[in-house]
Amino acid sequence: MRLLVTNIAGCFDEYIQEVVVNPFYIPNAFTPNADGINDYFFDAGYVLDVKSYKMAIFNRWGQKVYEGDDYNKFWSGYDKDGNKASEGVYVYTIEVITKGGKKHQFNGTVSLIR
Repeated sequence: MRLLVTNIAGCFDEYIQEVVVNPFYIPNAFTPNADGINDYFFDAGYVLDVKSYKMAIFNRWGQKVYEGDDYNKFWSGYDKDGNKASEGVYVYTIEVITKGGKKHQFNGTVSLIR
């Protein structure tokens, strides 16, 4: 961001600051009940400007229940064996590298509500 200012006396000043914009919104809950609303965790809703993408979901015991490397495939609330994951809070980690080479790491929790 660049701000240029001139006062009434003609004095000029400039202020530059980097603005970091999160490339997408990450929800904190989803309801995989097949009603067509919030059925998946992390659906960006648009094409992302990414070169690589990795997401992992862990249960409260630290066991990996989901892993994906395609941002067009979302976590639907099932574990890697195809069983319905229990209602509760899960930990996610998402790593994105943009086409411009910028690396983003996102970690947090998501509530699965049945």
